[in-house]
Amino acid sequence: RNPAMRGQAEAKKELQRLMQKKATLETELSGLKQQLKNMGVGVNDALVDSGGFPRADVDVHGILAIKNALIKRQNDHVELMEQIETSMLEYHSLLKKEGTASSAKKGSKIVDTKKDAKTRENLKAAVLEAHAQILKENPSMGKAEALKKAMQAVHENNKKATQPIQANEDQHGQGQGNDQENLENLKPFLIVDKVWEDSPSQRAGLRSQDKIIKFGSIFSSNLKPTSLRDLVSHSVGSPVEVIVRREGEIKRLLLKPMKWSGSGLLGCFLKPL
Repeated sequence: RNPAMRGQAEAKKELQRLMQKKATLETELSGLKQQLKNMGVGVNDALVDSGGFPRADVDVHGILAIKNALIKRQNDHVELMEQIETSMLEYHSLLKKEGTASSAKKGSKIVDTKKDAKTRENLKAAVLEAHAQILKENPSMGKAEALKKAMQAVHENNKKATQPIQANEDQHGQGQGNDQENLENLKPFLIVDKVWEDSPSQRAGLRSQDKIIKFGSIFSSNLKPTSLRDLVSHSVGSPVEVIVRREGEIKRLLLKPMKWSGSGLLGCFLKPL
């Protein structure tokens, strides 16, 4: 059995074990909160009256015991989520290596070794960025829940990204030969409206009015509302092939999403066609 596949299976099993542990822990947390509710108090309710004396209307000692147990479980949950993040990054890293190896066997372009070396860093950056974005859009959401959603989003994006690009290109009859005629037949789905100076897009050679026919693994046929944003956040620090139509000619560019002095990761404004 392939050692890489064996490692991938073990990493997946460990991730599943941690996710099961998380589900059990969250059930315990819900149970403790329900116990407090049944005793007539909430998690943050005070247990002293206006005079500073223990409340006489509730079982203060019993409530304190439950609150202490709740705090311990919450701390366990935070620690567990960190373990899950590490396990997920390791699993995705193995998936990434397996995906790029598979592409190479089918005659895909040479894999950039630096990309493999930075896979874990890129995945972690993607999780943190998604986590921050989720909290920004949902301020009332807890950090643990936001982290869970962020990891799930990156997990889905990474599964898409590990699929050999060959498969997408074959759907268009393109193949790895990148036949010029087939590229001409691809439908553009984005137009570059503006490129900021000294941005990743400018350094990649992207120009205003370029019409994008391929962005990484995205074509007009598989474009979804969040697919471009997801691909960019997942590819921070790694080159993404962008093929554009410029004044009747096809141009191939390598765009590396990254933080720069301006806003966003690309430094350009794209409009849908």
